[in-house]
Amino acid sequence: MEINSAFKLSLLETLQGFVHFAENPGNTASVFELQKGLAGNPISMRCVEYMMAQPELRALAEEMYQPTRPSLNDLVKYDEDSLGHQYAKSLLDAGFDPDFFEVIEIEGPGTYLDLRARQTHDIWHVMTGFGTDLGGELGLQAFQLSQIYTPLSVLLMSSGLLHGVSIGADLEPLLHAIQEGFRIGKTKTPLLSVKWEEHWEKPVALLREELGLKTANYTPFTE
Repeated sequence: MEINSAFKLSLLETLQGFVHFAENPGNTASVFELQKGLAGNPISMRCVEYMMAQPELRALAEEMYQPTRPSLNDLVKYDEDSLGHQYAKSLLDAGFDPDFFEVIEIEGPGTYLDLRARQTHDIWHVMTGFGTDLGGELGLQAFQLSQIYTPLSVLLMSSGLLHGVSIGADLEPLLHAIQEGFRIGKTKTPLLSVKWEEHWEKPVALLREELGLKTANYTPFTE
């Protein structure tokens, strides 16, 4: 069976992103390479079908919810136990830009949900308790896989473990983080469907209780 040129290109982009992430998991450009390579792939389309079969995600996608966000300096002024404060403080302390991700053009529910996942990624870190070390990132990908069945998470976990093997690291912390992601992966409400921007003032602990979300217990990975 002949493989068309567009599909070949997507495979090459996916492979390139996989290799680059294995070489340097801190390089976020490799994640965008993987996402670009997976875009339009049949396996990604099945992920979209799965998400759209969930009423909460379908409703959000049909609404195309895109609120304006306050600045981190405004959010950090909320009470210390609030989502707004903890989200802003985590980014300010790490020197992260909340809009680091590549903005993609919304062409339908699939691209909208993809963009929404990018926009809320760092909120998920706060809510799950996973840090931004490699173990925390892989654990969050395991959690995300449990939530929305995205092939991106499969590739990132595999590539991250390959990185650990390549540097001769003890894989136990990474494997435990992934296990934790799967352990807490099922919640009352899909996290991707939550309108976080309407809950900045709410305590994180209360939000977790409402969502039926447990927190991860893992040891941060250091090389």
